[in-house]
Amino acid sequence: MTEVLEKTVFPIDYRAVCALNQVSAATVKSCKQSIKALETRRYQMDGIVGITYALLTHWSQNDPGKYGLSISFLGQNEHRVLVEEYLPPDIKRFTKEEWEAAPLSERQHGFDPRRKVISLADVLCAECPECHESHPVLEWYRQTYDGPGGDEWLKRHILLCCADVDSPKQIELDRKVSADRF
Repeated sequence: MTEVLEKTVFPIDYRAVCALNQVSAATVKSCKQSIKALETRRYQMDGIVGITYALLTHWSQNDPGKYGLSISFLGQNEHRVLVEEYLPPDIKRFTKEEWEAAPLSERQHGFDPRRKVISLADVLCAECPECHESHPVLEWYRQTYDGPGGDEWLKRHILLCCADVDSPKQIELDRKVSADRF
C-alpha cells in the first residue's frame, strides 16, 4: 500500500498552497498576539498578587523598605497605617510595655504598638484618572541605594485600577526620591 502511495503523483494546486500559507501566517500571527496578551495579563496579575501579599505581610516589617519593597495603606494624614482587615486574626497585639519587654523572637508574632491600626473604610482614597472611581492609595516604599556616601529612598503613591477586571493596572499618582527616609 505504501508503495502505491509513494509512486502516485498528486496534482498540486498552487492556489490552495498559497491560501494555506496565508491562513497559516494569519494563524501564527493571531497565536503570537494571544500569547503576548496572556503574558501581559499574567505580568499584571503577578503584580496584583505581589501587592496583595505585601499588604498582608506589611505588619511584620520592622524596618519598612530597608531590605526590600514595602507596600502599605495610607491614613488620611498620608502616614503608613496597618489595616485591620489585612491583619492575621491571631496576631499578638502588644501594649507599649509588653513590646519593650518582649524578646525579639516574641515580637515576630505581633507589631509595634506605636503603629496605627485603622479600618479599610478609613484609608486614604483618590480618584483614578482612568476610571474616575475612588480607590485606596498605596505607598510603594524602598531603599534603592545603600552606600557609605549616603542612601537613596524611593516613595511612590499608587492605586490599583480594576475597572477592566481582565487587565488591572497600577496607576502612579506621584513619585519622590530622597537621600533620607521619608
